[in-house]
Amino acid sequence: MKTPHTIEVRPIRTKADLNAANRRIDEIISIMDAGNETRAITDELDVISTLVEAYETEHFPLENVDPIEAIEFMMEQHGMNRAALGDLLGNRSRATEILNRKRGLSADMMRIIHANLYIPYDVLMQPYGLSPK
Repeated sequence: MKTPHTIEVRPIRTKADLNAANRRIDEIISIMDAGNETRAITDELDVISTLVEAYETEHFPLENVDPIEAIEFMMEQHGMNRAALGDLLGNRSRATEILNRKRGLSADMMRIIHANLYIPYDVLMQPYGLSPK
């Protein structure tokens, strides 16, 4: 792992580069969650996030995509069922509530879904209607 003061930024040209950038974002978030946030680390997060967003916008243009539909589509692409999503999120009933639009996505859920299903954050953050309980 890089130290909090090291900034190593490279262009994102391939899916492997994208995966590496997303892993670094997860590392930075862990550093920040541990209370080791510095100006250098937040600057690195800003730069890498901008590069990831630019790559995803160019290679995966998504306009007005419903987050739940995107999750269901990518689950199908990865051969996942609701139970597998529940295992990823740490709670099967919570996954069912999300897919049934009874519960919104938390930031942690978005991070897990993004890391495992490769759905861009801007899609996961789109507002969507919740069904009445």
